[in-house]
Amino acid sequence: MIIRLIILFTFMSTFCSAQKYLHIYGKIQPKSSDSVSLYAYNSSFSHISGNKKMVYTTTLDADGNYKINIPWNETQEINLLNGDKYIVFNIFLSRGDSVEITQVEDEFSTNGKGSENIEYSFRFADKFYIDSSIRAEYANSYGSKNISQFHDYILRRRDQQLLFLEDFSYKNNLKPAVYESERANIYYKYVVDKTQYLWKHNYANKKQGFLAVDSSYFSFLQDIKVSKNQAEKSHYYYYFLHEYIDALWTMQISKLPDSVQKQKYAAQYLEKIELAEEKLVGKEKELAIAAIISRAIQNNDSGDSSIWQLFLKLKKNGIDKELYNSLLAEYNAVNSLSGKPAPIFTAITQNGEKFELASLKGKVVLLDIWSTTCGPCLKNIPESVKLKNELKDKPFETLNLCMSSSEESWKKLVIAGKWNGIHIFSKNDAELYNNYRFKGFPQYILIDKNGNIVKLNADKPGSEHLKQEILKLLAD
Repeated sequence: MIIRLIILFTFMSTFCSAQKYLHIYGKIQPKSSDSVSLYAYNSSFSHISGNKKMVYTTTLDADGNYKINIPWNETQEINLLNGDKYIVFNIFLSRGDSVEITQVEDEFSTNGKGSENIEYSFRFADKFYIDSSIRAEYANSYGSKNISQFHDYILRRRDQQLLFLEDFSYKNNLKPAVYESERANIYYKYVVDKTQYLWKHNYANKKQGFLAVDSSYFSFLQDIKVSKNQAEKSHYYYYFLHEYIDALWTMQISKLPDSVQKQKYAAQYLEKIELAEEKLVGKEKELAIAAIISRAIQNNDSGDSSIWQLFLKLKKNGIDKELYNSLLAEYNAVNSLSGKPAPIFTAITQNGEKFELASLKGKVVLLDIWSTTCGPCLKNIPESVKLKNELKDKPFETLNLCMSSSEESWKKLVIAGKWNGIHIFSKNDAELYNNYRFKGFPQYILIDKNGNIVKLNADKPGSEHLKQEILKLLAD
């Protein structure tokens, strides 16, 4: 009896210990570097400024094999990198998971406990974002569909995504925490689409301001739970909170005359903070306010003095110290790039030759960071082509940098599009995320004749304001 108890105790101790760890293993060939690093986002706080915590790093052996075995307390989003190259991005893993993640040449494979989360993310992206016809329909829906058509389309798309999640979860046993976060993200994306339609529709049809709608249009906001504990660990949650406040703000100004809308737009960040303070409480309020300020820092639409007013308001309200410091670090980092030489990055041309940013010295450059799976990116490229044609006799260049994409898909698109400008491709995503404070596609960066950054988040091609900024730089 005693021997049985000892054996049982030993088994249970080993079992419980294994359950407290996360085990990742696999092979990477060819390798970008000798290291493999695991990064994690502990909460939405770390997503505000894109700051992720490296929790483990190890060395590949001679054959490219690696193993990671670390204590793991809960379900978290992780990024796995080989040097500067992403292997997986924003994938949920839980304690007790033991998953193989292998990248050999262009073939990716995953097996073991936790691989179902990776498989879900890949299949979901393939079905709703990567398929060219579906991607095109989604990208064009903002401009081509009237408000009733768009509502029916985006509701049907949401329900199809929920059905896909339900079916995959039933067949593959997604963990409840992962399922809940993914389900919340689908609902949050639906809210964002509905909110952004009002300005994207006008933008696509060469109009300014917001599409005027009845207040009943915003009834969808009542069906969304703002507080969602598990979703707080998701990369999309804080973005949703910003868009939620943005929807409330849009509802207030959408019926105002264009001239008044422009005045409101100039003061939008302070007004949105006031709305967040009125409509939200606790952590959700802090995250929403932080997201608003992060957007102000990135866009720098209202100037340094206004952003400092936002910071002072935060300090006065006693916001979480970690969150405040994270935003302050983001502000300092963004401002440290302004007026400084554009960071060097690794990229190749269509012919496979190494691209040198220094080769464009003496020209004003609009750097467009885009992806083949990004609908708005593809929609804006014709505007970039048009801008290049308009300024063809001046020392101006459009530099189109594709990343987070298949190199083959990139080449096919560029050849088929017959786009002007310079087109280059990068496999070093982390290099751009870190050096250019990159947050999402598309991002437009304005660089002067001396190779210095003028604006880290410039307006989209097609914007008259952007064109005037470029003309001013050309005249200097």
